[in-house]
Amino acid sequence: MGIAKALLYLLGLQANVWTEYIPTTQQVEYMVLPRLAALAEVLWTPARLKNRESFKVRMQPRYQRYAALGANYAKSAFNVRQQVAADTAWGGDVATMGLDATGPQVRYTLDGSAPTAYNGPFTLTRSAVIKAGAFENGQLVGKVTNSEITTHKAFLASARLAAAPSKSYPGAGPLTLGDGLKGSRSFTDGRWLGFWATDLVATLDLGRPTKISTLASTFLQRKGDGIFLPTSLEVAVPADGRRYHTVYSGPVGAAQPGTDISETKAEWPQTKARYVKVTAKAALAPAASGSPSQPEPGYLPTSWWCSKPPVATVSRPGLGANVSWRRCSGQSPD
Repeated sequence: MGIAKALLYLLGLQANVWTEYIPTTQQVEYMVLPRLAALAEVLWTPARLKNRESFKVRMQPRYQRYAALGANYAKSAFNVRQQVAADTAWGGDVATMGLDATGPQVRYTLDGSAPTAYNGPFTLTRSAVIKAGAFENGQLVGKVTNSEITTHKAFLASARLAAAPSKSYPGAGPLTLGDGLKGSRSFTDGRWLGFWATDLVATLDLGRPTKISTLASTFLQRKGDGIFLPTSLEVAVPADGRRYHTVYSGPVGAAQPGTDISETKAEWPQTKARYVKVTAKAALAPAASGSPSQPEPGYLPTSWWCSKPPVATVSRPGLGANVSWRRCSGQSPD
């Protein structure tokens, strides 16, 4: 049955709010407002008349009504959406900002100084913390949002992967490893590369021989989603321009409490190299019995990697570089 025919049998739609974990009417208001207005827009407005920008404009007086009624409505529409993506053509990370509300002015700061008005996408070529907020009548509305960019010697470096990431978790491709951005606890944030049933093996090209001595890696662990930490990390550089020799090999540390993210810092005597090969060994998932000493054959959700070295390696004078590798998935690979 096609969609057009199925619609003939559609009598109406409804929205449910399950309140077993919602103890107050104020929280119910927060959960349904302004979602009910959006639902009404979707259901009652003819398809040919639907217009997102028009809806945003028409919501402004409704927000004022909510406030006048003392309703505890969600103000997430006033939270600045930040999108930061690596762009080799511009030689940096390009930051774009937007709101789901009209009216307020977006302002931002990179160093904690007085915020400046956002007038369009801009490029970052050095480390910064973007803090952005929406202002109306000189007052902050919504919450301040943050994005952290960390530049390093492997910033925007090309990378070659021994195995392609899953189509479900491609991130931004190999460039994800050196874009200067850190992934969150969510493996669907687009900042992780996901690998199924294989080790993570990546070779970074620093562009020219570079002095390096440190590589910091991060891995995501979400046991409930079948995502487990790798067992070990290995770093190698070419010994004679062709054959690689290992400069570091060690275990991956436990996830930091409350973060689900493990950070492993590899250090070795300073060496000079253009290429850096990083290998993170996948681990078998625990057996169904829950015993970590009895891995279950054929079940390798731990191979779902979210590999992401935001600061991929390498030491600057006096500073260690970072490479973040993270695991990702737990759902069916592709």
